[in-house]
Amino acid sequence: MNYQYTQKDLKILKEELSPGIAFFLLIFGGSLMTMLYFIVGKEPYYVEYATLSATLGLPLALLVFYLVNRSVIKDLKEQEVKVLVAIIVFKKIKLDYEAGSGALFIPVLGHLFPKQYGTTMRPFTTNIFHLDNGYVLKVDKETYNAYEIGDSVNVLYSRRSEVFLRVVEG
Repeated sequence: MNYQYTQKDLKILKEELSPGIAFFLLIFGGSLMTMLYFIVGKEPYYVEYATLSATLGLPLALLVFYLVNRSVIKDLKEQEVKVLVAIIVFKKIKLDYEAGSGALFIPVLGHLFPKQYGTTMRPFTTNIFHLDNGYVLKVDKETYNAYEIGDSVNVLYSRRSEVFLRVVEG
């Protein structure tokens, strides 16, 4: 069956570009800081180092960005989906806590200053499918409620980067 990318799928793939963007900004920002350091220097030959830093920094940053994200970039251009047919073996709702949302409860100070020392972590639920081939998928609430144990589903992945996109009825 031929599946097309949805807007949600494109958003998921664009979010996968963020590590490459971070590396690009680190390398290019470092080369700009190095260039600034050499320009502020008092010796005249530092300008040559500044020019070298600027001319090598941008191509190196672009190369690293492309090498980190090349499979996702190809997926965004080609928009082809890989389909895995599986059966849901087990469904689970897991209670997780948001990282960094709470503080350590200190018994005496927590009662005296509850906003600062007595906050608890914010809970949220994670919906999980266990498939017959051993895969474990985190899905949204609508998908979790739409399927039951024993249902055959099609799991859609991007073709080259193999990023999980969504689950559709099989």
